[in-house]
Amino acid sequence: MESELSEQSALSFSFLTLLSGLTAMGQFATSVYLPSLPSIGREFSAPVPMVQLTLLVYLLCFAVFQIIFGPLTDRFGRKPILYVGIITFLAGSILSYASPTLALLILGRAVQGIGGSATIVVGRAVTRDTHSGMALAQALLIITIVFSAAPGLAPLLGGFLEVSFGWRSTFLASSILAILLLCCVIIFLRETHLQRPSNLTLKSIWELYKPLWQSWRFMVYIGASSFAMGGLYVFFSGGPQLFIHDLHVSPAEYGLYPSFTVLGFVAGGIAARKLIMDYGAERLSFIGLVMMLVGASLMLAFPLSGIVNPFAYNGCMFVFVAGLGITLSLSIAEALRDFPERAGAASALAGFLQMLGASLGTALFGRLAHIPIFAVPIAMLTMSLCGLLFFVTLSRKI
Repeated sequence: MESELSEQSALSFSFLTLLSGLTAMGQFATSVYLPSLPSIGREFSAPVPMVQLTLLVYLLCFAVFQIIFGPLTDRFGRKPILYVGIITFLAGSILSYASPTLALLILGRAVQGIGGSATIVVGRAVTRDTHSGMALAQALLIITIVFSAAPGLAPLLGGFLEVSFGWRSTFLASSILAILLLCCVIIFLRETHLQRPSNLTLKSIWELYKPLWQSWRFMVYIGASSFAMGGLYVFFSGGPQLFIHDLHVSPAEYGLYPSFTVLGFVAGGIAARKLIMDYGAERLSFIGLVMMLVGASLMLAFPLSGIVNPFAYNGCMFVFVAGLGITLSLSIAEALRDFPERAGAASALAGFLQMLGASLGTALFGRLAHIPIFAVPIAMLTMSLCGLLFFVTLSRKI
């Protein structure tokens, strides 16, 4: 009876909206403050690499703690871990808002990342609890689109808040989002994981993750999507430097650019959903990775040809994120497909590897940040090429 109720509720728009919000909360916090990076650097008199630590530390915590929360949500249930995650995220948002120094801001971002890692793990696990078969693939496509679109749309709000109220207001927005989601979880979400392991030890955790590491399907799709995520976060972390500093656009105008690229991502996700039955996940994933490589290559070719303007970069990004929409939309569904009994752990490991890729892309841009105009295209091209080579080399083992 319980499973029937869960299945029925899973089909509702409101239920998927809540799950999408939970998985996207961490992504929202990743990028809503990006238009404010130059302002943060000026206030704390910090160079670009130091300010970039506010993003890099967040991403590392966001990645690592998914590995921890995965077994915990399988052991103790979905809702208790959600409460811990949302409250931790709220605490980090408040600390970031009130930080008098860059060091405390970095600490606040770390706490935010820890909390956000719990909500994405649980959101995906609840989706796996309540869906199966083609319904699971379609639900994860929708949620992945929202998850990946959030960091593209959030800078639009962040740019407005930066211009109107200053950089601290972006962390106030994250706090408000956390409070709203906490209320929705308390009122609307019931526990979906009732059959739990009796104990939790280091050995049991290893046994939980071991089949995932040994699955070629899991590792190929998540590995390729991790490089793809790294390319996306090169754009997110390097965008303020490229557009605001190098191309001299305003923070409010910059906030429009990632939002425009979301249209490409949504188009890619919709295309994947419609074409998967005809072409299959492997062929579509390859097409998506090739599109990403083409977009990144054009982004480098234009400035080499003397074409340096925001519209050229955004056109290239549209192609890049359309391919990303195909790749990411398929990767999670394919990775979780074979592991219904350990959805929390599978979601955690997938999120860990993808955010590790995002951290790698962010760190790569940091190493190249001293190169005006070319740092973002070079780093994106590198991550895209690695993702395509990884997939082509290892997909034959699936």
